[in-house]
Amino acid sequence: MDALSPTTFDALRSRCTHHSYPANAWVLMLGHDSTSVLFVESGLLRIERPTTNGRTVLLELTGAGSTIGELGVITGEGRSANVITAEPSTVLSLRTADFLAMLDEFPDFNRYVLTSLSDRIVALTSQLIEASERSATGRVAARLIELLDRSDVRHDTTPTLALPISQAELGQWAGLSREGTAKALRELRDTGVVETGRMRMTILNPVELRELARSAGSIR
Repeated sequence: MDALSPTTFDALRSRCTHHSYPANAWVLMLGHDSTSVLFVESGLLRIERPTTNGRTVLLELTGAGSTIGELGVITGEGRSANVITAEPSTVLSLRTADFLAMLDEFPDFNRYVLTSLSDRIVALTSQLIEASERSATGRVAARLIELLDRSDVRHDTTPTLALPISQAELGQWAGLSREGTAKALRELRDTGVVETGRMRMTILNPVELRELARSAGSIR
C-alpha cells in the first residue's frame, strides 16, 4: 500500500476492523456472500478450493500486503474459494459499502485496487505459461523461492524453511500430481539442492534453486 497517500491510508484504516487469527483458522468460506474485502497485514493465508471428487486443492499462498475478496465485492458474487490461515495472521476487514465508497472518493485507492487485480491476472498467466514450459522440478523450485523470499531467514546462510504446508500441498500449488511432486523433490535432493524433513526444507544451494526456478524446460 505504499502507493496510497497518507490521507487515503488513514481513511482506509479508520474504516477497517482489525482481526487476528491463529494458524488453521477459517477466514472466508466458499459460496458465502462477499460482504468485505481483506487486507493482509501479517502472516500467510491458504486459498483453496474443493474439487468434484472430494479433494481439496491449494490454489495460492498469500501474505502480507495482499488483498483478498475484492473481485467478489465488485461483481456482487459469492466467495470463490476458502481462505484459511497457514500461520498466525492479522488482517484488516473493510465492509463492502465502505470499499465501494473509497473507490469513488480516493483515486489512488482505485488505482491500488486495479493494480492488485492486474498483478493477480499476470501471476495467473505466468502460472499457465509455467505449467506448459517449465519442468516439474523448476515449478517446485519456483514455489520454494517464493516461500524463501517471504520468510525472514537470512539468505546468505543455508536457510531452513519451516514449511506452512505439506509437500503434497506444495505440489498442488505448483500444479503437479503427487507423483510429479515426489519426483521433483527427489531430483532436488539427489542433486544436493535441498534437504527435506517433516514440515521443513533446508536450502543447501540457494543459487542453484533460483536458477532452476528461472529456467524453462519440458514438462516432466
